[in-house]
Amino acid sequence: MNHVLIYLLNESTHVNFTKATFDHLFKHVRTKMDTTSGSMFTSKPFIKTCLFQYHNELICHQTFENSDISEICNSSNLNESVYRLTYQSQMSEQMNSQLIVKDKWKIKPRVFGYDKTIYPMTAFPSTCKIADVELQQRITFKINNRLYLNFACVTYESDKETVFYHVYFNYHNVGNTDYDKNIDTLNRCISLLNEQ
Repeated sequence: MNHVLIYLLNESTHVNFTKATFDHLFKHVRTKMDTTSGSMFTSKPFIKTCLFQYHNELICHQTFENSDISEICNSSNLNESVYRLTYQSQMSEQMNSQLIVKDKWKIKPRVFGYDKTIYPMTAFPSTCKIADVELQQRITFKINNRLYLNFACVTYESDKETVFYHVYFNYHNVGNTDYDKNIDTLNRCISLLNEQ
């Protein structure tokens, strides 16, 4: 498993937060980042706009660095990749069991682990048969070289009127990573989010 998403669940155990809760969590993290010496966050947050196109098992992922939706056609800040995610339930359950979840926490983590296989751009077919298109505007806090905290506003082509508010970590798992240390850091971050 080389790609892990750790979604934070709201009180009704759903990945979608209300806008008010989402804004409150974001402000809480910003406050902790600005006032805590030796903060877990190693740099200022950065903005990304991501466009995901889904076709069968392939995902075309376009990332526009430090841009807003009005600049999405500017190809000078564009990174593109095509990949396939294969869900790894055994590893996901193992990591879920290693996270410390306290009963009093309102916000609890849920791990989804994947093997991410990268393909050349030419592997994505030239087709109009796209299952769905996801637009994600997010602010990302870098915790370390493997772990990031994301605050994302997500809309789908199939339901343009609804905005989903997600808070999640992405963790890039490779062979030489200090797995236990990253689990400990993740636990401390989730604990910080539950302080608010």
